[in-house]
Amino acid sequence: MEFTMNELIDELKRRGFEAREIDTVKNGVRKHGIVVKIGDGSVCPIFYADDMKHFPMQEVVNKIVSALPSIEEKSKTPFLEMISDWDYVKDHIILCLQHGSTEGVFKWNLFGDLELFLRIKLCEDPDSLVSVKVRNEYLAFWGIDPDTLYSVALENTVKETEILTMAEKLGADFPGMDDMVIITNKSGINGAACIVDDHVTEYLEKKFGSEYVLLPNSIHEWLAVAYDPDGDYDGMVRDSNMSDAVDPDLVLSDHAYHIKDREVVKREGIA
Repeated sequence: MEFTMNELIDELKRRGFEAREIDTVKNGVRKHGIVVKIGDGSVCPIFYADDMKHFPMQEVVNKIVSALPSIEEKSKTPFLEMISDWDYVKDHIILCLQHGSTEGVFKWNLFGDLELFLRIKLCEDPDSLVSVKVRNEYLAFWGIDPDTLYSVALENTVKETEILTMAEKLGADFPGMDDMVIITNKSGINGAACIVDDHVTEYLEKKFGSEYVLLPNSIHEWLAVAYDPDGDYDGMVRDSNMSDAVDPDLVLSDHAYHIKDREVVKREGIA
């Protein structure tokens, strides 16, 4: 990045905006950025440093300033009313997946080092997807026990599961890619949680048998392949994580998951 965060903040202040540096956690990853105050301060969007590093400072400032009116308009939706209304929540709560964290959110362990958590979709249109993580204190709104909450979210999640081969995704020009399976959801956002769908397990067992490998491509999707004892699956995951296609906050794991008889095969050094 050719400019400092202080220089960026100074330029925003020169244009009349209040801004400050902030560290936060996004999808279990600590992120550094700036928070900008809109209006009375009830809306304070965060812009992350990683998203700015490839652009000149004036272009970054222009992008931030141009985005603020739309963010402010969408914030007028009564989100708190939506979150506290179980009739709304029960149709919009979903499971998501990230690597282990210390966040104060409802979560369930998966594969030893991953965690399922809950999100409520608040605004969904072709241009944006707004959602909020379900924190522990939200349970008081609904009077619902965690097991019921999980069951409702699971039902909503699996309705959106999408399973297709790489050949099906890329088209007829790639017929040799039929041996790699993509597991995600219809929107392609937070689709990795669909791995808990029983239909996914049944599909993979029908295609590969009782032994296969899951490659965490991001928090949005998995890839699945047949197991080969000579395969460098961890290397494939690391290469994917280091590519420009996967932002650091979208990384799900740094290793592959060898599945045999519906269980993760434990390996030394991996929980």
